[in-house]
Amino acid sequence: MADLFFAVKWLGNVGTHEDSDLTTMEVLDGARVLDEAFHRLFTGPDIDAQARTINAAKGPSRQP
Repeated sequence: MADLFFAVKWLGNVGTHEDSDLTTMEVLDGARVLDEAFHRLFTGPDIDAQARTINAAKGPSRQP
């Protein structure tokens, strides 16, 4: 997932410069990559494990 976020970072870095030649398609590519990164973040196995923990605790799982 880090590669996806870094790709967006680099496109954003190029786009912030006054003399940027970033195209509309490259901006849309960045949006697509960012969308995929968030999709993976919120649908990966970690989110399933977190849901199981919350369900088992019948609420937030707070560690002392």
